[in-house]
Amino acid sequence: MSPLNDPPVGLRTLSGRIGSLTIIRAHYGLYLTERVMFPGRRPWCVHGRTIARVSCGAPIIGTGTLIGEQHVLTAAHCLFTRDRGEAASVTFVPGFHKQGGVVVAPHGRFDHDQLHVHTEYRETESRNADYAVFSLSRPVPAEIGWVDGLRVLDNKTLRRALIHIRGAPDLTGDDIDFHEVHGPVKRVYTRAFRHKLDTEPGISGAGITVKSPQGELLVGIHLGTIGSSNYAIRMTAQTVENINRWVARL
Repeated sequence: MSPLNDPPVGLRTLSGRIGSLTIIRAHYGLYLTERVMFPGRRPWCVHGRTIARVSCGAPIIGTGTLIGEQHVLTAAHCLFTRDRGEAASVTFVPGFHKQGGVVVAPHGRFDHDQLHVHTEYRETESRNADYAVFSLSRPVPAEIGWVDGLRVLDNKTLRRALIHIRGAPDLTGDDIDFHEVHGPVKRVYTRAFRHKLDTEPGISGAGITVKSPQGELLVGIHLGTIGSSNYAIRMTAQTVENINRWVARL
């Protein structure tokens, strides 16, 4: 079949929102950025700002994604650095954005209870182990929800997937919009993949999702720009096993 008759994961859902022309452009390597008008609604509010306070210096600002009513998945470097140590406290703000100089937290703020950073990242800061989970001190309300699951995609399916990244960047100014960026995967590795979606500081740690009949499924974690493109942790059987084991312990 031709690529247009056999669309990547998620394309059919996107076509109903913005038209077939954008599908063709997305499939051939371009991306689309949208301003989200109501980030307090699903599916956007399952993503939010993480504010990690370490022993010295400014807080580490990142993005996290709810994977359960009391657990957030993010990048390890959003919670830990070898020179500054592990975060003493973390706050998660679902749907965070800023309007007229005022921070908007549609569902309030949630403090962390416990966290787990991948041991390999603690020891080597390997980008392929740059992921972590933290638990919240209280469950999020049912109206926030969380992603519909972690999904391992084979190489072919991941290469053809239309991916989504959501969050509000760490910028100065009175207005900080919550954005959703859609686009294709550039290159696939065993434990990671690359993409060229247009992201900004503060989006590191955001869950990368695809749309499917089963809902919004998380297939990766955005880490940031490395070289000429963006790098992301890939959901593999081992990665999912690690995350599930950490969640059970926290």
